[in-house]
Amino acid sequence: MEELLVDTNNKINVVMKKFILISISTVILLLLGGYVLFSIYSKRLENDLEQIDGELSPIYNKVIVFSNNRIKNIKSTAINSDCIKDVNINTLDRILLKRSKDSLKLISKDYNYDETKINKILNELFNCKNVNSKSLESLMIPLNDSLSLSSTEYNNKAEQFNNILFTFPNSLFVDNNKFRSKNLIRINYLSPLENEIKKQEDIEKWIKTGEMPSEHKDTILK
Repeated sequence: MEELLVDTNNKINVVMKKFILISISTVILLLLGGYVLFSIYSKRLENDLEQIDGELSPIYNKVIVFSNNRIKNIKSTAINSDCIKDVNINTLDRILLKRSKDSLKLISKDYNYDETKINKILNELFNCKNVNSKSLESLMIPLNDSLSLSSTEYNNKAEQFNNILFTFPNSLFVDNNKFRSKNLIRINYLSPLENEIKKQEDIEKWIKTGEMPSEHKDTILK
């Protein structure tokens, strides 16, 4: 009887050991499988983000070239007309200098703020009696058209990047120290200057105070 009990206990122990080994092996396989799937998915996301990042750089270069040429034309007109204060000429020079030293190949957080300052100076020129507004407009139109197209192209790519970065569960798989969200260009170069200046000032106020006028709530960041 005792031998039978011992034999039964041994069989139970063997079964239990097998069960434990199988359970441990299953958990290990699941963990390994999960790690492999995590690595594959994470790598795929990184490749997608790096590809878009690479596509953004030449578009950024186009935007900056067009914008800088616009600044230079505004500065030249301002100097020749004697309509703009030296402090505003210096503002244009500082923006150009900052961009020449900027090592980032992406739109900086200052871009929209700087473009609004440029638009204010341009608006002063249009309202100056010493400036031929038609000649100035003929200088601005092709650059504004080019900036509008390149800005739209940039924003489309930047939004694609941001959507991948922040969409759940992608956000769990991406190294946030390596990939950061992209700033968007919110300047509308085809909008009437005074309207655009007002809109950007309201947006800057909203950023600082949290107050956004109702007429701009639907157009913010567009």
